[in-house]
Amino acid sequence: MVQWTGKQLGHSRLERIPSPVWKEIPAGIVYLKVEGLDNENYTTGIAGERMFYKAAAFNGPYTLPVADYKSSVIRNMESLLEQEHYRRWKTDSIPSDDYRLYCYPSKIIGSIIQAMTLYARLSEKDREDALSMARNAASYLLSISMPAGSPLANFPPTYEDRPNSTGVARRRKDQLMMFYPAITGSAYLDLYDATRDNQYLEASIRIAETYSKTQLPEGSWPLMVWIESGEAVEENLCVPTDIINFLDRLVQDYGQNQFRENSEKAFNWIMENPMRTFHWEGQFEDVGYSKNYSNMERGKPFAFAVILLSRSAQEPGYIEMAEALIRFAEDQFVVWEHPLPRELFRTPGRPIPSYAYLSHLWLTPCVLEQYEYYTPIDASSASAILAYKKAYEITGKQLYLAKAITLADNQTVAQSLAGGIYPTNQMDLPGDNDANTVWTGWLNCATVTARALLDLNELVSGTE
Repeated sequence: MVQWTGKQLGHSRLERIPSPVWKEIPAGIVYLKVEGLDNENYTTGIAGERMFYKAAAFNGPYTLPVADYKSSVIRNMESLLEQEHYRRWKTDSIPSDDYRLYCYPSKIIGSIIQAMTLYARLSEKDREDALSMARNAASYLLSISMPAGSPLANFPPTYEDRPNSTGVARRRKDQLMMFYPAITGSAYLDLYDATRDNQYLEASIRIAETYSKTQLPEGSWPLMVWIESGEAVEENLCVPTDIINFLDRLVQDYGQNQFRENSEKAFNWIMENPMRTFHWEGQFEDVGYSKNYSNMERGKPFAFAVILLSRSAQEPGYIEMAEALIRFAEDQFVVWEHPLPRELFRTPGRPIPSYAYLSHLWLTPCVLEQYEYYTPIDASSASAILAYKKAYEITGKQLYLAKAITLADNQTVAQSLAGGIYPTNQMDLPGDNDANTVWTGWLNCATVTARALLDLNELVSGTE
């Protein structure tokens, strides 16, 4: 542990400490005491003191890639197809009971569509099988979506009470988390692009129409609603980055200009709320609601940074805002090296952290998911990769590209340890132990990671 005081930092007056002083402080546990000094350099009192952990700054490159990104993505898809419950989508349009997380249909079954339309572009020999699987997954989601004329018409459910459902899915089977239909709508668009079958474009438009009807006057949507009435379950509102991306895609790529105003209202809501308060609430279907910065996440700020950068040609000031968001998300959630010790996770409510907090086994560099699950997740790295990539494309700053590449390279390393799939939990826990669930994958996470690496591959394959 390192101790620092105002005198040691070289300040003779009460003043704001300039940022370069942090370069003098090594990574690790730091005890900081700030003393007030008079003109004679005598201590007049203590302004404050605290212990904290200073994270390591980026000092890459770190691990070397095990494979090129395209080959890595193909291997991930082949590993997904090795799972019987996944492979059976070739012939079935009903999910297997053997994979528990199908109880989150919008998220998990929607990822089948995304993964297989992507794989169809990469593998000529498996193209038809992949598209058949995507069609079967879409058929199931369409069959269980809310009926026309209902408050949430054409929205696929967030939860389904299946034989082996999680407790969360059973408790919330009558509720719907409002941003997940947008993710499914985007998957339908992927399938339309691959097949030119109008039913999938029309399904996406119907989802967007319900978003238009249910948008609140202030511009967002309730985070969770009752399926029967469409009324809010709690007062929490969506941070609607996924909805904006979905509506923007319909406007820009398919000429559905009727949704432009909905997207702008949602964008303005984010600008007036989390962009001002920096309360980027963790919003996941398997966690509860949160208040007062108690559970924040990395995905929404990284995603909104990309949206700002995409609009920066019209509003150059958005670049500075986006870079501030990226710095914030990196500071809170990106771990380049030397993770904080497991002991620092101890709280009165969590005296003995679970295997997820074995930080000395984290596969760094990595990105943590949310305060409530402060653990490295492959999809978290994917969100950072996309933000750094976009920041490089807009600003030309090589540091952003270096960060994107080092996170992507480490995904190939984690993939090699896991035997082919991108492991959801990014930890080195080999062998037979009580934490071997580390390699149990969330299908959507492996798919998001694959898409991020392919996007980056398109850039770096043409970069010297």
